[in-house]
Amino acid sequence: MYINYALSGLGGIAKTHLMGLRNLAMLELGLDFKINLSTLATGHPQEKGELAREIGFDRVVDDFDKLLKTEVDLVDLCTPNFLHREEILKAAAADKHIYCEKPLALNLEEAEKIMEQLEGKDIKNQIAFVYRFAPAAAYAHALLKNKIIGEVQFAQIEYYHSRYLNPEVPISWRLEKDKSGGGALVDLGSHMVDLSRFLLGEVESLSAWTRTFVDSRKIAAGSLKKVDVDDWAMLMLNFASGARGTIEASRVSPGNEGFRVHIFGDQGAIHIDSDQIDKVQLYDQTPEEIRVSEEMVAGDQFLKRLLELYPGSKSTQGMMIDLHLVSLIFFFESIAKGKANPGVPTFEDGYETQKIIEAAYQSAEADAKKIEIK
Repeated sequence: MYINYALSGLGGIAKTHLMGLRNLAMLELGLDFKINLSTLATGHPQEKGELAREIGFDRVVDDFDKLLKTEVDLVDLCTPNFLHREEILKAAAADKHIYCEKPLALNLEEAEKIMEQLEGKDIKNQIAFVYRFAPAAAYAHALLKNKIIGEVQFAQIEYYHSRYLNPEVPISWRLEKDKSGGGALVDLGSHMVDLSRFLLGEVESLSAWTRTFVDSRKIAAGSLKKVDVDDWAMLMLNFASGARGTIEASRVSPGNEGFRVHIFGDQGAIHIDSDQIDKVQLYDQTPEEIRVSEEMVAGDQFLKRLLELYPGSKSTQGMMIDLHLVSLIFFFESIAKGKANPGVPTFEDGYETQKIIEAAYQSAEADAKKIEIK
């Protein structure tokens, strides 16, 4: 079958999606569908229209409403955060399947409206929490499900970037709360919140701190504008399982960029490092790393399908393109099969992440007050 694909936006993350899709056929995965690049919607059709046609889109339109009137099966939303709610609601009203970059919405109120609109509709949806699709994360998920390290006691999760340490980086929508929904916690932390739920289960309560270190940045003509989002966030989490954990997200931390996950159980530990995205590190009660056997991860269908799809060493396009491509393939399969593969992050997961982020900001504003997740 052919799936008519439509894309909203042609910024950096959209190009990441497209670099994977353009090379999908060469992976020879034996998929039950083919992707037709049908329609691109961009607010800059003159500037980006030629590029879009060169990429292979059938048509370019200058408005999202026009996109929905074309022959498309799904929309891939790669627009800034403040446009997500509007585009999701319009796509749902038009009965289009929806793939959306994170976050789901600017805040919990918007996320609730999205979930209400989707209720009862047969619309496949997925949010781009792509780190679930890292082989290391999928292995960890299977190992934890099979209790290979026993009962989880605590976990440490961190995600570091450094771009905004430079005070000369000018203001942009990512640094304005009414357009982004938040700073490091939304941009990086949302991925780690989702990964924590994927690996460790639901969060019952939390406390949080946030800080903004560069509190104003340049706009036009050298004038300054106040930054109202966080550069750094720290969450302390209480999971329903009884485990405890921390998530740290920073956009001002040079040197050890990327994400790391450390999970400690009463019979061992699991470590994930984004520098070795295809390998999980497993330890028992000794200091020596142990090999992950097939028996340890037996029965995990998410891991099984992921390993069938994930590009090998001779076909990789780099971690980010590989992750986004495999995430998209899982979404396309949910459309082709009529149901989602187990383990994929749906809008429900986006909504649950939004609840945790909102609670974290409430806690930070109240000097790390403990907040229950309802």
